[in-house]
Amino acid sequence: MRYGVAMPQSTEKAMSGAVRFVAEHGDELDQRRICALQGRCPVAHVYDAMKAELAVALKGEMDSLLVCFEILDELDDLEGEIAKSLARVATEAQRDDGSWPAAERDAGVTAALVGGYLGRSPWRRPSTADRASRFLARVWSPDALGDGDWRKVGAFAPFYAFSEDDVADGALQWCGRELEKGFRAGLFSAVQVATVLRRCRALALPGAAVDAVELRGALAREQAPDGGFAEGAALPARVAATLRAAAGIRWLYPEEPEVTP
Repeated sequence: MRYGVAMPQSTEKAMSGAVRFVAEHGDELDQRRICALQGRCPVAHVYDAMKAELAVALKGEMDSLLVCFEILDELDDLEGEIAKSLARVATEAQRDDGSWPAAERDAGVTAALVGGYLGRSPWRRPSTADRASRFLARVWSPDALGDGDWRKVGAFAPFYAFSEDDVADGALQWCGRELEKGFRAGLFSAVQVATVLRRCRALALPGAAVDAVELRGALAREQAPDGGFAEGAALPARVAATLRAAAGIRWLYPEEPEVTP
């Protein structure tokens, strides 16, 4: 895990506020996730609390599978035995056409998310990646990103960031353009943009003039007085956004600490 450098005071304050919000409103798994992101708890404590979710995921239930993949991804742990088990289940669940079980309107997003997690894992199989690429080639287009749906950019960008497809470079450029356009227009929050960068293991995307410095400031402005994010949304959505913000803060923090004059 790259989370070993001390944060500047302002960032530590933002993280502490997020921790307080999740401690008040989140469940045990939420609290352990943000504790690990803060660097105060070992990731093993997170895995102890996700046993119930993991058990459902290992039976092939896609929503739980994606939740478990996302937790491992935010903790930068897609190489361990839990990730290996999830990759096996995901591989077995892939359909002949390269997609995964999902509602028709979400088929592309689900395939890109699962394929992207596998692409960031050493447990991927070339045949699985090839089938996913062929399926996504039928649903991907620049126009597919132009409806303001952040989930599409958040799925396609990390897939193509780790894909060896011939179209990957161009597709990632389009994802970067749509990410910045959505951010500048207020359609995408800083939390959502930071989540895309974290999933891509990047501090910026080609085609997007949005960098880590700008996003750290935008995240600070989006944090509500109670320490949470997505102010005005329903409480479960606020907890989820706050966890993503915490993961984003950690990812966007530079390798060298900032020096305050």
